[in-house]
Amino acid sequence: MSPYGPPHPVCDPIYDEAARAYIITRYRDVEACLTSPLALALTFESDLAFELSRRMSGRFNNLEALFTSLILFLEGPRHRASRARGQAILHAAVANNRYATLLAISERIVAGLPVEAEFDAVSGFCNPVVDPVLGAMFGLDQPGVDFIATSMRDLLSQWRPMMRLAEYDKREHVVADMLQRVAAGIEAVGHQFKAAPAASNARYSAADAGVAILLLTLANATLKAFLGNVLHLLATTPRLQDALRRRRGDLMPFIAECLRLHGPIRFRERVVAGGDLALGGRVIPAGARLRLMLDSAGRDPEAYPHAETFDMARQGPAPLLAFGAGAHLCLGRVLAQMQTRAALSALLEKFAIEPGAQPPIIGADPMNKAFVALPLRLRPLTA
Repeated sequence: MSPYGPPHPVCDPIYDEAARAYIITRYRDVEACLTSPLALALTFESDLAFELSRRMSGRFNNLEALFTSLILFLEGPRHRASRARGQAILHAAVANNRYATLLAISERIVAGLPVEAEFDAVSGFCNPVVDPVLGAMFGLDQPGVDFIATSMRDLLSQWRPMMRLAEYDKREHVVADMLQRVAAGIEAVGHQFKAAPAASNARYSAADAGVAILLLTLANATLKAFLGNVLHLLATTPRLQDALRRRRGDLMPFIAECLRLHGPIRFRERVVAGGDLALGGRVIPAGARLRLMLDSAGRDPEAYPHAETFDMARQGPAPLLAFGAGAHLCLGRVLAQMQTRAALSALLEKFAIEPGAQPPIIGADPMNKAFVALPLRLRPLTA
């Protein structure tokens, strides 16, 4: 039983009055929405800030630069250009972070973990395993990573489409500091970014800022959440730990099943644009919101026979949707799976993972499945 409760039952598309959105649960329907040109990502509600900036001689230029370079909120030509830039940057990042490097980072963290004593796996393992890799990619130390992540989280959670000018000014100053730190970090690792084609001859661009901040915030949090979910599964299912040790490092089938059943994203939202959308035997009107239930799609028996069974021998048949699909397919999926494999390999080689005495604490974000705290105990393996 998932600590997050059961997913939405798999069914035909239905309209939810409370969510003001159509709930999409079937695998084929979710995949169709993710790949349809009529189902677009939700744009960030910042038009008023941009208009004010244009009327006030660029007063909020930094806010505009940030929100118009975040791939997650873009569509069309701007999205394609930013995504191409991001793909090139991440390709260089993966080349600079071979598996052996990621494993060495994980082994260093594992060596410092408390033994036979309860500790929080979120702050003690998930965070320090993920942050050094992303920080090094963009030339940031741990305080810099923390500042970007915290500032962006606060910016998104506290943003309102209409605010007093003083509130826009306050956020403009924070974003200016964020962009300045990212720019300085990128200059420090400029060789990585020169390998990626830019729209100009400059090594640093707005697209670089968007990719950096997206990875340091949303992608960063998503990977940490996934690691936490995997650790909770292993701690509560000892037989899986034994099975993985017998596989001697062949962890990718296990990671794939974890992504299907215990991925960090509960749902993502889209909006129907450019015409009505025919889906699941009904017509969804233009302008309607879609809530794509990824955790339900991963349990659709039409896509995955015996869908509730955790089966490391499973061979499809349906591609995983945990990383999305279509134009917004996750850019960092290769690096994320490499980091997960390295972290688990380092931990399972040394320790048996057990639940702590205190229950885990689940985050309040309804879109994501993440622990705020995950108490665990580590028991050294006997020879």
